[in-house]
Amino acid sequence: MMNDQEKIIQTNRKNNLRKVIIDEFDDNIDKFAAAVDKHRNFIYALLWDTDNPNSRKITDKMARFLEKKSGMVDGFLDSDGSASAINKNILNIPFLEVEMSTKLEEMKYSVELSFPLLSSELYGKPINSPKDLFAVKVFDNSLFPFIKFGDTVIIDYSMRRVEDNHYYLVKYYGIFYLRKAKVELGEVFLCSHVAYNSIETPSKEHKILSKDSQLEVLGIVVFTLLHSQPYFRS
Repeated sequence: MMNDQEKIIQTNRKNNLRKVIIDEFDDNIDKFAAAVDKHRNFIYALLWDTDNPNSRKITDKMARFLEKKSGMVDGFLDSDGSASAINKNILNIPFLEVEMSTKLEEMKYSVELSFPLLSSELYGKPINSPKDLFAVKVFDNSLFPFIKFGDTVIIDYSMRRVEDNHYYLVKYYGIFYLRKAKVELGEVFLCSHVAYNSIETPSKEHKILSKDSQLEVLGIVVFTLLHSQPYFRS
């Protein structure tokens, strides 16, 4: 049984957790549960009042875990709840200049343009570190409708192992392509949608064997932003 002080701490944490879910996760338990890699029933149990026999305590360890996984400010669950719950820091993701990189045959990033992302937007995304990310303006419609010309994709350079049904930025004979990985008869190919949706026989670059010595995998597509624009660095 909890003493009065423990009950005050638990009530405060549960109230702040409710506030975060309502304000930052559209009052959607499933959305929050996905962000912190927990089952929705587990989150419900954390939210139940302390007098509910099925209520779970939000321990110190669990409080810090939830804050970190969901992008909350450190210590928010133990605060008075008046400040902003989510870390609003802006990250400037470097923009890859595809045309310049193709001409110079090396990765060239814009010195003036970057793509701004709130650090909170990365929580729940399968990335290793924001330092491994770069942005690319989609330069063709080869993966339409999943990725369209003019969209911006965020690439994670640290994740270059090719796996089935994931999307990648690759370089093939010095040319950049966005391709989807497909496994066929034990072989892994990087394909455009043209390779499967066209009545014409696709050319070689539309279906590249992953073991091809001319193929360089530059990173996995972490997520896509529709019709997004880069911004000048502040």
